[in-house]
Amino acid sequence: DNLFLVNQCHGKAVMGSGERHDLAINSCTNYNDIKFSLHIAQYVFLICIVQRKKYTELELAEVKMSDFNSLTASELGHMIGQGKIDPVELTEYFISQIELSPIGEKVYSTVTSQLALDQAKESRERAKLGRRLSFLDGVPISWKDLFDIKGYPCEAGSELLAGRHADKNCEVYNFAESQGLICLGKTHMSELAFSGLG
Repeated sequence: DNLFLVNQCHGKAVMGSGERHDLAINSCTNYNDIKFSLHIAQYVFLICIVQRKKYTELELAEVKMSDFNSLTASELGHMIGQGKIDPVELTEYFISQIELSPIGEKVYSTVTSQLALDQAKESRERAKLGRRLSFLDGVPISWKDLFDIKGYPCEAGSELLAGRHADKNCEVYNFAESQGLICLGKTHMSELAFSGLG
């Protein structure tokens, strides 16, 4: 296998032989996961370089906020347990990403910022005391607008349920909360989940 090095400034790929070829870098979450097309003569090769962060690598340096998008829920939970990620800072980061996103309102029907921050503060205290509820305690998640969360709208993407607010939590939400998961908000969905898109 040839070794490919990506020069982000000049958009060149350097092969092990030193030969250079033009390439196109497609948009991705960050440069830890890079996908690009390498064009040689009339042949097109799609080369995917996937650099997976491992726990041992993450332990070598302080985690940056820019890393949050590339970490799985399990990895985030692991780092919270190690004290390398603060649940409040993590939650504030994702809330800010929702607010700053140009499509934030198209994705989220409801953003539960205060609820999320309150839950994150409780999670931080549990982590300090060594009393985490699960390995996912402190990890933020979002819910489809199909699940009842007490005091918040639950319209299931339907005008038939417009203005409906849940008077209690659904069972699956209660379970997630009992494990310390943090609720960022609720996302839009196809009407009554009546499609393959959800």
